[in-house]
Amino acid sequence: MKRAEAVMITGDARGVLRLAEKISQPRTGRYRSDNLSRHLLDVTSAHTTLRDYHDATSILVHLRKNSPEWLRPQRKAKDVLLTIVQSRKRSLGQELRGLADFLDISA
Repeated sequence: MKRAEAVMITGDARGVLRLAEKISQPRTGRYRSDNLSRHLLDVTSAHTTLRDYHDATSILVHLRKNSPEWLRPQRKAKDVLLTIVQSRKRSLGQELRGLADFLDISA
């Protein structure tokens, strides 16, 4: 996870996704791992950089469900969601509107 973070800092979004494939993640249930949450936010950022907004949104929804108290104050989450929202040519769906409301993003 730390290597993926370092790779993200260098701007290598594809490298982040390659490293992320090797990291096992919990599939269900709430968890309290700030390291995993931070890693997932790096993966979300990588997807957004590559304009894969669907996967980025899916991860944000997952983080909201499993670690909402951690996600809400994260500036990076707000920046990623703002990028996704601004990329839309149509009105926001329920999922994006819910995330925007949760992260207090004007959409």
